[in-house]
Amino acid sequence: MLHAMSHRRSAGLAAAVLLTLLGLACPPVLAVTPPEHPQVSGLVHGVDLTSPQALGWTTEQADTAHRYSRGSWALGFIDPILGMVSLALLALTGFAGALARTIRARLKARLAADAVFIVAMVLCLSALGFPLELYRFYREHYYGFATQDFAGWFGDEMKGLIVACIITPLFLLPIWAAIRKWPRSWWMIGSAIGMALAVLVMVVAPVFIAPLFNTFTPLKDASLKARILALAHRQGIPADDVYEVDASRQSRHDNAYVVGLLGTQRIVLYDTLLSAYTPDEIEFVMGHEMGHYVLNHVWKGLAFGAALIVVGFFLLSRILDRLIQRRAGRLGYDALGSIAAVPLALLFLSAYLFVIQPVVSAFSRHLEHQADVFALQLNGPTPEARGIAVASFQKMAARNLSDPNPPAAIEWWLYSHPSVGNRIRFCAGEYAFPDARQRNTREGPLSLVARLLAQLTARVPASPGSAKRVAPRYPLGSVPSPAPPRDHSAVQS
Repeated sequence: MLHAMSHRRSAGLAAAVLLTLLGLACPPVLAVTPPEHPQVSGLVHGVDLTSPQALGWTTEQADTAHRYSRGSWALGFIDPILGMVSLALLALTGFAGALARTIRARLKARLAADAVFIVAMVLCLSALGFPLELYRFYREHYYGFATQDFAGWFGDEMKGLIVACIITPLFLLPIWAAIRKWPRSWWMIGSAIGMALAVLVMVVAPVFIAPLFNTFTPLKDASLKARILALAHRQGIPADDVYEVDASRQSRHDNAYVVGLLGTQRIVLYDTLLSAYTPDEIEFVMGHEMGHYVLNHVWKGLAFGAALIVVGFFLLSRILDRLIQRRAGRLGYDALGSIAAVPLALLFLSAYLFVIQPVVSAFSRHLEHQADVFALQLNGPTPEARGIAVASFQKMAARNLSDPNPPAAIEWWLYSHPSVGNRIRFCAGEYAFPDARQRNTREGPLSLVARLLAQLTARVPASPGSAKRVAPRYPLGSVPSPAPPRDHSAVQS
């Protein structure tokens, strides 16, 4: 009898494991999925251009979009908080110190021991974060976006993990070498090293990293390709080709971008965007991306990032050393120069970035709005150009289940792009129309900082009604923008 009970328990466990694997391989899909070709209203005066009817949504699709967006907002907070919790588990329990001592005892070469420790930390953090990544995969399938099966998704996750295990030591080893050599002034040298490595990654990523996840081919539509290249050449962009990427291999989300630096620039269009948008709408989207190039947004972003790194490293050097010395017994090391301090340093920097997230979001929205202005100025803006822009953003919202009018606090904290509702209202002519080119050449750094501070304290219109009462020169709000080719739940372009 005991043998029979044991056999039944084993069979039940095997069945549970099998059902779990089947569930991961074939997760359920919601009955109401995003529209592939939404019938949007375009520019029609006297109506709410962000209403479900204007976006071509059914009532069920509008409800689904609201739930999907709320989940995305929650993940925007849960993700960094869980990351900090994972780092705290590694840093504050003595685990990092004990692991560093164990590795150092087995590897005599310090450089090799430090590299192995960093890779071990990457693997630990990936393991701790895997349940959330698995939930993202499950969630994207449930809402009808993900197109990969579990094996394909897991393969991409493993590729990303291998890349992280290679790049992370290349970033951290030189910085920790600087900490040991210049214990008081390392933050200046470390900042320079960090920025140099960031530029290097931006140069090599389009050529060596992105092709690991997707296939990039020259745009097949010859007439569209000629149209985009002509537009690029008129703006002084030295582009010789336009690429399309098989993003539909992973997701149904739309995107387009200009990526690269120092000769590796690429104009890239998702195949999902090519299949759903008209040539005029694609040209508007590419006008936005070219605006980033013409207005030097990459270099401005690097300068802004450099300032944040310098401040973060300075605070790290002044605060963490004292903390480590007071808690050396519990942590298992007594100086910031110990490689075991990496998780604690990353925890500090993660908390720093979380606190200043509204500043980063405001700066990003500022650049994205300038690119919207640039794209709209390319053709006038005439009523026809405004209509094309409005229809483009309406399609993005409809196809990506993006709530066009998120709560003000969510916009202020999370959004790196202006909200779809604000972008639609701007393109429709409800906001002031600044000259992006003129401001790019005449605006000084102090006035830029002052306007960013004004954005941080400004009210954000959360609905069409409030938008008419509060019409900021630079509408706030955005949609989260994860980096390709991972989770493209946001309207990026």
